[in-house]
Amino acid sequence: ASGLALSAGIWSAGLAMSFAGLPRIGSTARRIAVMQFISQVAIASQVPAVQDAARSSFSKASTCVQKSAPGLTSWGKCIKAGGMEAISNLAA
Repeated sequence: ASGLALSAGIWSAGLAMSFAGLPRIGSTARRIAVMQFISQVAIASQVPAVQDAARSSFSKASTCVQKSAPGLTSWGKCIKAGGMEAISNLAA
């Protein structure tokens, strides 16, 4: 989580630099932030707990979509519930 916060901070600093009249430095900082974000996500995807949570969430989402295919009204609620459950499982 701290790596993602670092990415957000670098992105914000780059945006501030662009607004301050330093567009090249700001653009470079934002590109660095994107690369930092991608690397953090790639590293996190190697953690078994994250993989299990993602698989669980995706399978629940797939089941919900299949159940509500005739009327996709509850699709968003179903996906949100599965995602929140996966997040709570990671925190535990």
